[in-house]
Amino acid sequence: MRKKATNEKKNRDEENATEIKKKTTEMEKKATEMEKKATEMRKKATEMEKKATEMKKKTTEMEKKTTEMEKKATEMKKKQQRWRKKQQRWRKNNRDGEKSNRDGEK
Repeated sequence: MRKKATNEKKNRDEENATEIKKKTTEMEKKATEMEKKATEMRKKATEMEKKATEMKKKTTEMEKKTTEMEKKATEMKKKQQRWRKKQQRWRKNNRDGEKSNRDGEK
């Protein structure tokens, strides 16, 4: 009887040990999967950071270009105003010259 009981106890202990081993291997597998996912997420995060820095660079470049274009536009407006003033002066001078010529003819 005692032998039978001890054998049963040994069998139960062995079953428990194998079950514990199975659970630990499952937990280890899950842990490795979680680590893999974590590394993938880190990689994605670094990629996203790189893209963000690239986008920032592009936006700064575009802002620089727009400021340059605005400066050029203001310069062109100033030149245009100067040109108009010159044209007005020439027209006025030509009119005055024509008047003096007319006066001289009379």
